[in-house]
Amino acid sequence: MSNFYGLVFCLCLIFCISCGESSRVNKTEQPDEAGDLDSETTDKDQAGHSEPAEQDETNDSAEIPDAEIPDTEIPDTDTPDNGTPDSEPAAEIEFERILVDGNPNKPAFVTVDDLDNDGHPDMIVAQYGPMAKFSGNYDIYWGTGKLDEWTKETLNIGGDNGISYPHPVKVADINGDGIKDILSPSGFLACLVDCGNLFWLEGTGERNKWTKHEIVSNMKDKYFFFDVSLVDIDGDEVVDILTNASKKSSALSQDEKLMWFKGIKTDTTFEFDTTPTIISDGNGGPFPRFVDINGDDKKDIVVAQFFNKKISENGSFIWFEQVDAQNNEWNKHIIDNESGESFMLEIIDDLYGDGIRRAVGVNHVNSASKPNGPKEGVFIFDIPEEPTQKWPKKNIATDIQSRNLSNQAAPGLFGYGDITGNGLIDLVVSGDGDSRVFWFEQNPAGTFTQHTLDGFAGASMGAGSFGQAGGMQIVDLDGDGINEIIVTLYEDNKIYIYKRK
Repeated sequence: MSNFYGLVFCLCLIFCISCGESSRVNKTEQPDEAGDLDSETTDKDQAGHSEPAEQDETNDSAEIPDAEIPDTEIPDTDTPDNGTPDSEPAAEIEFERILVDGNPNKPAFVTVDDLDNDGHPDMIVAQYGPMAKFSGNYDIYWGTGKLDEWTKETLNIGGDNGISYPHPVKVADINGDGIKDILSPSGFLACLVDCGNLFWLEGTGERNKWTKHEIVSNMKDKYFFFDVSLVDIDGDEVVDILTNASKKSSALSQDEKLMWFKGIKTDTTFEFDTTPTIISDGNGGPFPRFVDINGDDKKDIVVAQFFNKKISENGSFIWFEQVDAQNNEWNKHIIDNESGESFMLEIIDDLYGDGIRRAVGVNHVNSASKPNGPKEGVFIFDIPEEPTQKWPKKNIATDIQSRNLSNQAAPGLFGYGDITGNGLIDLVVSGDGDSRVFWFEQNPAGTFTQHTLDGFAGASMGAGSFGQAGGMQIVDLDGDGINEIIVTLYEDNKIYIYKRK
């Protein structure tokens, strides 16, 4: 991810705290003025996935002042609509920007779950840490029901709780004992040694106390894991892990391995096989999804491809038709091969409110440095009746362009949900290499208007920049029936919540 995910991606709070201590964050912040950046640079592969750049750490232990700052309205910046003839004027919607943490540890991804079952959603934030130190970790922000009050505590994974480039966790009762567990993928191309890891934390029933189970420790040849899904691949009613191992060490040395790890359950034990089953050696991508595409009652796999040397030949977006998962038989089909390197693809039921399933995907390219290549896009795909054919698409992005740097690409991570309250699904999209965060308003059904949620185009990397943003979660955090937007800033080192006024 051009950026901190880049692979991707496209790649102390109110009080200073030490590992494992809890602190209270309580503040609403006004927008920062654009400022010069620290001497931060990135080292990213030519495809657009960058290593996070290290930033000046002089403020790493700074306290957040207790004085309250008045709420600030953030005017919405509109771009031209997507050209649909019946588009209506964009609604006048403003957001309150709420500071969750003004000095985290280079945040990237967020998982939302009521981890302690107290009725308030919590956030588990994957913090990359300063790049040169490889000192990332997970932090839990325990929810209180108030958007400006969170209690921060480092996820207790054992040892010093450190992890190199943690990625978004999944929370579920993995072993079926009625207690929530956590599954973690990690690693990145920036690692100087093997750092791709998979492990799960077995819940003990006590808050933030876990038993750690290693699945993969420092995968050889610098492969790393970006995302995981807990699904039943082989139909034995035991949960398995669907994931992808990515590799990027030079322009010619890059690879994707789509794979799964079998869950093994007895009357008294549960474990994952530590040897994966390889679905595809050479095709795959950061965020594989498990869903029945062709209606044969067997779930298939869809994925956006990034680390592939022949992307126009092998496909920007692809799907694997399940023939027989137990015997590892799958047929690959190309959805689209004209979008360049790509980052995410989600299958969304009832996207337009008409009961029809469609797909939303983003590529991860740089048309500024490669003007003859694909343009940055947010794509809506219609799934044809015969899905083995190419899927028709339209680009709803009207104003996304990566910064003109060879180690940047756009867009990045995205999320979906109802932002406006009109019952239709909207999108929130990280510009990643574009130093803005966008939201796409659906109104009327099937028509999207692009807005800038925050940030400004062309910002240098560092303080005040919304480049390489993560989070991108649309969820009701305070229980009032209105969804908020969670945004993490790797470059500016902040975590924000946006509340619709």
